[in-house]
Amino acid sequence: MHPRDEGNQTAEEKRTEDLRSRLLDDVYAGAAAGMPELLLDEDRIRSGNREELERLAREHGMG
Repeated sequence: MHPRDEGNQTAEEKRTEDLRSRLLDDVYAGAAAGMPELLLDEDRIRSGNREELERLAREHGMG
C-alpha cells in the first residue's frame, strides 16, 4: 500500500495490514534464524485476505 493511502484506510483494513506486517516480520526473522522454509509463506502473506492472514497467524503461533 502506498503511504499516502494510509489515511483512507478503514479500521479493519488497518488491522489487516498490521497483521500482514507482523507475519512478514515473523517470516523474515525465522528465515534469518536458520529456517528459510518460512519464506514459502511470503507470497501467501502478501496476497492473502484477512481470513487467510488469520489462518497463517495461527499456523505461526501468533493467535
